[in-house]
Amino acid sequence: MNKISKTLIVYLFFITLTNNIFGQTTIEDVVKTFEGIGITNSNIEAELFNLLKSKLNDPKTLNFVFKDTFEQIKKNDLLKNLNVKFNNFNVDSISALGISYSYSKQIKTNYFESGSTNKSGLDLGFNLDGSISFNKKYNPNDFLRSNISFNYFSSYGGVSASSDEITNEFRELRSKLMEYENLDSLNNSSEWKTFLNKIVENLDNQIYFQVGLKASLESNQDFTLKNYVLSANLGLDIKAWNRNSILSQFNIFDWPFAITRWLTGTDDNIYPRGSSLPTFLFDLSYVDPSADPTRESIKETKSYPRFSFEAGFKTLVSNISDNPLYFSADARYYKELNASQVVKDLNLDESIYFVAALTHKDGFYVSYATGKLPYDKKNDEVYSIGFNYNF
Repeated sequence: MNKISKTLIVYLFFITLTNNIFGQTTIEDVVKTFEGIGITNSNIEAELFNLLKSKLNDPKTLNFVFKDTFEQIKKNDLLKNLNVKFNNFNVDSISALGISYSYSKQIKTNYFESGSTNKSGLDLGFNLDGSISFNKKYNPNDFLRSNISFNYFSSYGGVSASSDEITNEFRELRSKLMEYENLDSLNNSSEWKTFLNKIVENLDNQIYFQVGLKASLESNQDFTLKNYVLSANLGLDIKAWNRNSILSQFNIFDWPFAITRWLTGTDDNIYPRGSSLPTFLFDLSYVDPSADPTRESIKETKSYPRFSFEAGFKTLVSNISDNPLYFSADARYYKELNASQVVKDLNLDESIYFVAALTHKDGFYVSYATGKLPYDKKNDEVYSIGFNYNF
């Protein structure tokens, strides 16, 4: 063939998948295979799309196809902290294929203090996240963020100060534990239970916060809509590592999962985990919408202040036969301050978005999202299924 459509070119990304299906090496070979079984040129694109769609619905296929490639990529430190989700999402009875991604990289970190319980310093980093659909008309989360940030951070707590008496107790317990010849006898020993209890007793609450400045580009996936944003932000993350602490008991978000962990035998009792308390991020931004055609059409291209808030939560649902299942949720809120009546009438001044997901340790996940992001014109309900890779 002399000409291959844009959509077909996109599937060069999935050439590894087609290799496993057809034993071919190029898109042209795949097209010839279709022609050989009587599929006309006009239908080749649709047939290839449907075939890949059916294969993407099978997480085992994705895992088989991309595992070796991603294992090689993982060796590259530059891509550490990259998370990629291959998904098939459904909205308004329409299914579409896409990729969601998030990436963070610390460029430089300088510590003012770096003790066992207290740390503080400055860091410079950048972050990327967004969702891309292979058919941009059907992207319910068409909002990409790219930013560079400069932050002051501080973390303190986590472990109680240790006295000489406590240090000697741990040393004696470790000596006794080393006398056991197998894991079964070790796990059933009174010394092991005492050792674990001592560790818990010496864990403390940990508080992490950061304040900083951030410069961002917000866009849709084809960059026809863009916002340039300058922000001041505050982040807060509190963890209660001691499961007997009052703060752990106040983690109301984790109580339902404390019950599932107990019912599945993951935990020996019903208790919420303070280590899964939500994290919070507050932003006060100055937004330049001059590259937003929607704002241009209503003559609202002046820069404006915006408040935004984000909360994230993740916890263990169960861990049966070393197969952990996790629940995560993310909520975002955007509010334009002092918005004009025209902007309010078009519902451009406020966005609320929520997504929840169940993720298996092997990467398979299902998720539900509702609401809208800043470039969305209406609220959507989106169901997704796919495969998640962490680098």
